[in-house]
Amino acid sequence: MSLVREYARRHLPHGRTLPEPEWQRRHRGILALLWVLASVLPLYGIARGHAETHSIASAIALLVIAWLAKGERVPRVISSGLTSYGLCMASALAVHLADGAIEAHFMFFVMIIVISLYEDWRPFFIAFGFVVVHHGLMGVIDRASVYNHPGNPWVLALIHGAFVAAAVIACVVHWRLNEKARADSRQASERARESEARFRSAFEDGPVGMALVETTPTGLGPLLQVNRTLCQQFGYSESRCRVATSTSCSSPSRSWAWRSTPKR
Repeated sequence: MSLVREYARRHLPHGRTLPEPEWQRRHRGILALLWVLASVLPLYGIARGHAETHSIASAIALLVIAWLAKGERVPRVISSGLTSYGLCMASALAVHLADGAIEAHFMFFVMIIVISLYEDWRPFFIAFGFVVVHHGLMGVIDRASVYNHPGNPWVLALIHGAFVAAAVIACVVHWRLNEKARADSRQASERARESEARFRSAFEDGPVGMALVETTPTGLGPLLQVNRTLCQQFGYSESRCRVATSTSCSSPSRSWAWRSTPKR
């Protein structure tokens, strides 16, 4: 069991790693899709000849879910869970309004990809469980609203669930790569900050006079930055050294190091 956990820790995405601003941006887009579906699906149902009251009632249910999921004080896990459930309900409604047409089932696969943008396991589990339970249970209760072809409802539910699981695997691979890219970026930023801190410490506290010098087409220009040791060696203040040139501060009797910086 420990080997399985270690393998999962190393190779599967951890989830809940999206920065808050990015999560909010994605959530607004996914929630907007739910609002659109809640507005469009009733019109589709009416056009297909379904009762207006039935279509409108379904739309109200989706609108309530969308309204609950958009609350500013609602935790991320509840908002993403509600939105994911709403998208699955919208997909089930589309299948029902299409009288179980196999083409309408493709909407579930699209919603799986949309839900994967949360990069969180919990919305994934909601979507996968919804597909299996809806296709199996509703296939038994009202078969014509889920399938327009013969077969055992639970077998068909498992088949659909397997294809959804395959879509989930593809999304998980992409999700894991995204997490790794963000982790590598954070590590690179941390290494850059550490390197900058080491350089700054060595520069400012170094026993040798040092300066950053701007280079120009005609040669060395002004000193962009100097350390305390250089100021002490030449008897200049830091502001005086910064307006001086490398040649005006040079002296054969004093040793100092400089680093050229190209003019931009």
